[in-house]
Amino acid sequence: MVHRGVSSWLKSRWPWYAAFGAVLLLLAIFLISADKPWDQQAEIAELKEQGRGPFLRHFIAIGLYLAAAANLGLTLILLGTLPWWTKDFGARAKSLTRPPAEKKLPARTFWLLLAGVVVLGAGLRLPLASRSLWWDELASVREAIVGAWTPKKDQPEELEFREAGWDRAAWFYLRPTNHPVASLSAKASDSVWRAVARPVEPHAVSDLAIRFPMLLCSLAAIAVAGVLGRRWGHSWVGLVAAVILAAHPWHIRYGIDARAYTFIVLWGGLGCLWLTLLFQSGGKWRYWWLFGLNQFLLVWSFLQTVILAGVLVLVAVFLIFQAWKKARDRWIAVGRLVVVNVCAGMAFFQIFGPNLYQMSTWFAKDLEAQGHPLTHALFKDFLSQWLFGLPFDWPAAPEAEGLPTLTRLSTEHPALFWLAVALVFCGGWWGIRALLKERGRIVWTAVGTLLAGGLLMAILGVTRAYFYHRFLIFILVPWTLMVAAGWCAMGKWVGTNLWRFARFGIPAACFLLYCLVSAPQISVLLRRPYEPQRNVTDFFASEAVEGQPPLRAVYGHGAQNFRVYDPGASLIYDHDSLVKVMMEAVATGRPLYVAYGHSGFNRATPSVAEGLTVMDDPRIFKPVASFPGIEPDFFYRVFEYIGQEAPQ
Repeated sequence: MVHRGVSSWLKSRWPWYAAFGAVLLLLAIFLISADKPWDQQAEIAELKEQGRGPFLRHFIAIGLYLAAAANLGLTLILLGTLPWWTKDFGARAKSLTRPPAEKKLPARTFWLLLAGVVVLGAGLRLPLASRSLWWDELASVREAIVGAWTPKKDQPEELEFREAGWDRAAWFYLRPTNHPVASLSAKASDSVWRAVARPVEPHAVSDLAIRFPMLLCSLAAIAVAGVLGRRWGHSWVGLVAAVILAAHPWHIRYGIDARAYTFIVLWGGLGCLWLTLLFQSGGKWRYWWLFGLNQFLLVWSFLQTVILAGVLVLVAVFLIFQAWKKARDRWIAVGRLVVVNVCAGMAFFQIFGPNLYQMSTWFAKDLEAQGHPLTHALFKDFLSQWLFGLPFDWPAAPEAEGLPTLTRLSTEHPALFWLAVALVFCGGWWGIRALLKERGRIVWTAVGTLLAGGLLMAILGVTRAYFYHRFLIFILVPWTLMVAAGWCAMGKWVGTNLWRFARFGIPAACFLLYCLVSAPQISVLLRRPYEPQRNVTDFFASEAVEGQPPLRAVYGHGAQNFRVYDPGASLIYDHDSLVKVMMEAVATGRPLYVAYGHSGFNRATPSVAEGLTVMDDPRIFKPVASFPGIEPDFFYRVFEYIGQEAPQ
């Protein structure tokens, strides 16, 4: 009797009232006990009178409070409308996925093959993940993950280590270089590494530990591509898509980047998967909530993906009207869709509220700066990265030696270039048609993701806001599925009409051709570090004499975060500061080594270029080492000061 009563209670609306009532109570308690925004604003006004700015804690307190107040109102609305969206459906939703026309690949075989593809993906990503971090990653390490050496308040000439707390990982957003989803996961991984390795120096960093959560997300995205293909009724399409993604240089590079890009690839694929499972299950609550959770993670990870989240909602509405025929069921489903997205929005504003408040200090200025708008050259680079993971072109410079480009491929191997472009584009187009025809309307989840990428690019182009091709990397999972479906459809057609072994031979040949095009870039990612700042640090350490380190400095743009690896290095940005360290070398009799990267940027900046003319003089400096990265800007040179007298 007790069990029957509990079961009856769980099937009623009371658990919903209890859950949202608990949220309401927690929000009310927080609003009563938390620091009030008006008190924080009074403190900020006092600081401004002293010529100082607000602290991070002010942004956190105000952002959390305002978000909680808004969420209190939204919770009341959800409670008031609860009887509507918790109604049971009158009929089960249509699956929207047609049954496979062929015998399904056995589950054990599929999972073993998919596991092998994931292992392949890990092998292609571990070398890059284990090497030196690059500029943006180092900025997050310094500001939000590990910490930095900063001047003491009472003795500015001395440095002290300021550890980055969890609050900075989640809410430091005075500049948009910190991606909280990456910083929080990297900090958790770094904490585990510190507990095991017990490094002596507080600033010590393990590159792999920082990137380990991103590596896992990258491998999870490969698995999602395979699972999504199987859920659509074509296991081979899923496996081919997974292996394309595993070998895609664009994903190899940004799949281990300690920022948000690998996460949005995963959430982009999972958004399609949760909607697929939602309609295949007849509309079970668990998949509504998983989709809502994914919407929150998507926008929280990278703010620009709000476009993708919105498009997925529109696709879900379209699919709802395909899956349920009765108006009553349709409106119940729409109500559930609205509720899970409202809850996702509530979670986003509560967790990201302090970051949004900090955005008010720089967003307008950032738009006016228009530092990196979408241009024809950037559009071509996006296409090149999207299709083959190759940069479109690099300027003719020694730093670009050994770096493959699509332009070089088209010039040196035009037949291979045009064949590869045709196979990828035709495969994608044929795949979209084949999937929509054979697998059903659920494939619109993937088509919608691709359209969201185009819409985001159009918005960024019209507003002339910052654009980088990596902003659109969330299209990779659905795109690889489209290409894989196209190659498999080609093989099926040829196998039916001409040659029976083509069913597997055509997709295999297409993939091998794809690998032939992308192999030079994969080779670069396997052999080189992202940006070799750790390599420069190791060189400095190798030049120590009797345990005494040499004087060392890093010059120009790119030096800002070098102290993550070497706190004792001098960071210099102009001719006068370079002369100063040269004079110190003469006065102390110690050897001096100066390194610089980002050559194109530094030589185009007059104040920096003046110092480089001194370093170019063979009577004053001697080149002793060079370290290439995966881009020309990431090429670092090291020079030894050989002058015998103090410079004039």
